[in-house]
Order: sequence, then structure tokens, then C-alpha cells
Amino acid sequence: MSNWVVVGDSVLNVDNIEYIERKNTNSIIVHMGSGKVIELTNTMALALWKYLDGERLKFIDLENPTRDFSGT
Repeated sequence: MSNWVVVGDSVLNVDNIEYIERKNTNSIIVHMGSGKVIELTNTMALALWKYLDGERLKFIDLENPTRDFSGT
């Protein structure tokens, strides 16, 4: 099952994201699993960042990488 984010009239599949660099509040660089690099700006960048921060961001203990702190 895929995770999709709806932003206005656009839909983004977030399952294939490797990592994201936040340049500023209106711009992020998304590195996809396929090797593609995408720059998102304005509403799409803000919506994706908030979604990942609020729903999917996991804090992992480096000494115990299986321990998930996302519930705290």
C-alpha cells in the first residue's frame, strides 16, 4: 500500500523518498530511491515537510536502531 499526500490539485507518492534536505521554509530538495532529485517549493514543499514531520518522522536511537521514538 502506498502513502500519498494531497496538496491542492496535486498528489505525491511519498514511499520512494530516500531523504529530504530543507533549504528554507519554502524550498526542499527531495532525493528519491530511483536516484532522481526533485526540488519542491511553496505549498507542495510545506505540505510534504509537515506531513513527514507530523506523520512519518521517526527518531531512532543510534545505539539501538530498532527502537522507535515516534510515539514520544
